[in-house]
Amino acid sequence: MPIEDTVSFRKFRTETDIRGVSISLDNQVEGICGLQMGVQNASFYSKGVQIGLKNVAHVIDGIQIGLKNYSGAMYGVQIGIICEACKGSYLQIGLLTLRIKDQPWYKNISPLIGYSKNTKED
Repeated sequence: MPIEDTVSFRKFRTETDIRGVSISLDNQVEGICGLQMGVQNASFYSKGVQIGLKNVAHVIDGIQIGLKNYSGAMYGVQIGIICEACKGSYLQIGLLTLRIKDQPWYKNISPLIGYSKNTKED
């Protein structure tokens, strides 16, 4: 994947991306604009909602609801037991919230609520 595709708001590609709803036990798509629902959801780029036991997105602009949520770049809300995000602007609500940043580890972990206010240009 070209490096320019890793920016948070790349162009939607009709040949590989899904618009609408994807429901399955194991959802794996390159990009989705809509709802992704299943036991496990994985996408490179997601704009919308991921609902499942395990949600993984390289970049998400929307909401992740599940037991375990992970995002490389999050712009929205994560709700679950374990919420983990690397960068972005987000709110995390969960038993354990993890933020990956350039600071001591104990500042990146918190119970119940976590947040980050980075801009989309970061």
